[in-house]
Amino acid sequence: MNRGIIISILLCLLILPGKLIGQEWQLVWSDEFDGDSLDQSKWSYMIGDGSDYGIPGWGNNEGQYYLEQNASLRDSMLIITAKKELMGGKSYTSARIRTVDKGDWKYCRIEFRVKMPIGKGMWPAIWMLPTDNAYGGWAASGELDIVEYRGDEPNKIHGTLHFGGEWPDNDYKGLTYTLSTGVSTC
Repeated sequence: MNRGIIISILLCLLILPGKLIGQEWQLVWSDEFDGDSLDQSKWSYMIGDGSDYGIPGWGNNEGQYYLEQNASLRDSMLIITAKKELMGGKSYTSARIRTVDKGDWKYCRIEFRVKMPIGKGMWPAIWMLPTDNAYGGWAASGELDIVEYRGDEPNKIHGTLHFGGEWPDNDYKGLTYTLSTGVSTC
């Protein structure tokens, strides 16, 4: 058989399944943040400074103490509010939520709308961790930072994949995307 035909067939076999699968997305999980409080079947709060989870300072010496009351719903939006107030030895409070044991996907497409805060010290993020640490503790089983945003860089967003061994023997690869000028801010 002609070498060019074999290469063409192999390329089609590699490309075609991805195109077919990508066209058949089915919604399996969503939250439109309707109602008065978070849907506890989809979300859970992480409270405190990380000590109760075995990671004091949440692994990177965060300056806030997380509280349930710093998350609220309004007009079909989740509002996470950071406050300058002393709590649990920290100078700030905020909210931290997760879907662990409430939503797991091997392959997925994630869509969301988000408005980020501006200001030094702000570092909101939307990221994914595995429910089961099949390959070991962080970051051996992986972490995917869908979007990280630093409030002192309002025109940049970051995406990072953490992998390799457990900390401190882990590695990461990421990209920064610079937004166009004139982007509306909060």
